[in-house]
Amino acid sequence: MRVGARNLDKSTGNVWLELAAMVEILMTKNVLIIDDCVEMQCLLKMLLESKGYHIDCSSNGEEALSLLATSERLPDVILLDLRMPIMDGLAFLNTRRKILRLKEIPIVLMSGNEDVEATGQAGDFAEILKKPLNILALVQAVKRNSELH
Repeated sequence: MRVGARNLDKSTGNVWLELAAMVEILMTKNVLIIDDCVEMQCLLKMLLESKGYHIDCSSNGEEALSLLATSERLPDVILLDLRMPIMDGLAFLNTRRKILRLKEIPIVLMSGNEDVEATGQAGDFAEILKKPLNILALVQAVKRNSELH
C-alpha cells in the first residue's frame, strides 16, 4: 500500500509541476516582431526575452500572416516595421483588418523616415515609435500594449 501511495505522490507532484508550467506559459505575454532586418529582430528578441516576454519573428507581412494563421495562441502585441519586401506593413494592416481574430491585437509601429500620418493609417496603430528606437520607450510601449490584450 505504501508503494502505491509513493507512486500517487510522485504522479500528483508531476501533475502540479506540469500545471505550474502551463500557468507560467499562459501568464507570459507574447510579442510578434515583423521586421525584415534580421539584426533588428535578434536585438529586439534578446531585449524582450530578458524582460520575460515570449517572442516570435517574421520577416514580412505575408510570413507573419502565415504564422498567425497557424498559431494557437495569438500575440498580445505586434511590433511592425512599415517598409519590408514581399508584404509591407500597410499591406499587412489592410489584410489584418479582414481577419476577425487579429483585429484586436495592438500594433506598435516602428518607423524610420516615413510620415505615417501621410499614409492615412496612423489611427491603426496603438503607438508609433521612431527609428532609431529608444529602448526604454520600446519596452514601455510593449508593456502598456500587451497588458491591454
